[in-house]
Amino acid sequence: PGQVADFTSKRDLCECELTFSGFIAFTCRVRKDTKNVLGVLKGGGMSVAMVTGDNLLTATPVAKEVAICTDDTKILILEKADTGMFWKKYSNDSKFKDYVADDVPALAKEGYELSTTGKGLADAYEYNHKTKVVLWWFKMFARTGRPSLRICRP
Repeated sequence: PGQVADFTSKRDLCECELTFSGFIAFTCRVRKDTKNVLGVLKGGGMSVAMVTGDNLLTATPVAKEVAICTDDTKILILEKADTGMFWKKYSNDSKFKDYVADDVPALAKEGYELSTTGKGLADAYEYNHKTKVVLWWFKMFARTGRPSLRICRP
């Protein structure tokens, strides 16, 4: 604990009175064989999903690059509102429909590519305990850091 406080105070001293000069962008490229490997797995009857600590705006292009998801207009994001849970379209941020766990397999079979965040998953589990049974149909789990991760056992 003392080391953390010491580091924080030193960092604060180092980061004061600075002038912003610009951004530096980094990229972590996907391995060249990833898309082919995932294709072989899918061809062998395996279900493929992505679990990442990145946010959905970062994760979705990667999922598209490796063919976990294919069509922006079919990607749905599970969100929470004051009135309950709902699916939001990735392509335009509009509400698609209310979340009903029993509808998840049908949505996936219709070609919708389902995604959520760690917090969204925890909220969905609290909202409807059947969520843990339909996780198989989700393709992307983003922002799944330890603070928001919940273990859902059938």
